[in-house]
Amino acid sequence: MALEQGAFLLCALWVWLCALGGDRATRDRRALGGAGALLMTSMHMTLLGALLTLGPRAIYAHGTPGAWSASALEDQQLGGMVMLLGAGSSYLLGALVLLGAMLQRRRRPA
Repeated sequence: MALEQGAFLLCALWVWLCALGGDRATRDRRALGGAGALLMTSMHMTLLGALLTLGPRAIYAHGTPGAWSASALEDQQLGGMVMLLGAGSSYLLGALVLLGAMLQRRRRPA
């Protein structure tokens, strides 16, 4: 499980570094590509979060119960809500910030 969580963390860091990284010469092009990638990721996170939250039965097998002894369905629904509210909105916010910064740079006279 630790390896799985570590892989998720590395993938998330890689997505954010690709979206926000780059040099000044290619900043606008990379910002546009990064915003597109973050918007697509936001869409997928939101759809998967809705599927997990609104699903009538547990999709994944339930491992060891947590501290609050949730059922498999309750655990899945809580995870789906975290994806909907936390992850999906953070990717959307990141994309909007990138697009806003790019548009501000384009408006300023050189």
